[in-house]
Amino acid sequence: SLSWFLARYGDGLHLLTTDPVETPLIMERFDEDVSDLVIPEGGNISVAAFAGSGRILLCLGSTSAAKQPHLIALRALLENVRRYEVTLYSSEVDRWTRLGSYLGGALERLSIDVEGGGFAILLLEAR
Repeated sequence: SLSWFLARYGDGLHLLTTDPVETPLIMERFDEDVSDLVIPEGGNISVAAFAGSGRILLCLGSTSAAKQPHLIALRALLENVRRYEVTLYSSEVDRWTRLGSYLGGALERLSIDVEGGGFAILLLEAR
């Protein structure tokens, strides 16, 4: 099955996927779909997660009509003692923001605000 997330940011429409597809879109391929390891603890959110080359990309799409925090659990996805550089893209402000460097254990459960009908992308780069 095709694993993907489609998002408009930066220089255009991006297709994030694990599968080879021919497309005129900006495409970024990852080695593995790890969506099953991300647990949304609440409703009104769609999750796609990809991993490869020391990077994990969490894509969160809001199905809510209003901005709200979304709690997600990443316990099975991260190594507790490994450090991750964390960067967040928010469709609400249309920019990437560096959040800092954290141990995997500190990132087990996250609350991310997503605007109604918008999306957020969290990039975790292993160090």
